[in-house]
Amino acid sequence: MSPADVPDLLERSSDAKRLQAEVPCAARLKRSGIAVQGHLCSALSERTQDEQTGASMVQGFEHVGMTSSDLDRTIAFYCGLLGLREILVKRTGEGGRIAFLETGGVMLEIVEPAAPIHTPAREVPVTEAGIRHLTFRVADVEAEYERLRSAGVEFTVSPRKAVNAELIRKVAFCRDPDGIIVELLERQPSG
Repeated sequence: MSPADVPDLLERSSDAKRLQAEVPCAARLKRSGIAVQGHLCSALSERTQDEQTGASMVQGFEHVGMTSSDLDRTIAFYCGLLGLREILVKRTGEGGRIAFLETGGVMLEIVEPAAPIHTPAREVPVTEAGIRHLTFRVADVEAEYERLRSAGVEFTVSPRKAVNAELIRKVAFCRDPDGIIVELLERQPSG
């Protein structure tokens, strides 16, 4: 499909919104040098066929993996202060421990290695590739900020209006016990 075909395809589609979302995806893949094959974004008619038969590339977001210097302290932060639910804690084959904590159908996988961790987490600069922070949606950023601050949580950014105001109302950033940046996010009311 060429960019010239896109307007005609969108006019003929009964699901124009979905196609508008997929067409830019194919263009980004092509610009980045990723080969677009099979039922990826560029083959819209094949993708539609895959959706009709129930085949899927990704079914959902499962978990984020991280390490901790003190698993009990980390569980206390994420479960006790943020409200995640402890799903599993067990020993690893290497003599460390692993925990799975869940919220909203997504989990954190937290590993405490047997050997001590000597290097704390660091903030990834915007000039480097990497994961910059974990984000948790909350109903009221201001209220969570006050509650967590009174519990001794260190905030790096106080509640402020979001840059992406089309989707997000307010954000605040804090650190977990190992220094990992955690964003609290309040979405715009849907309307």
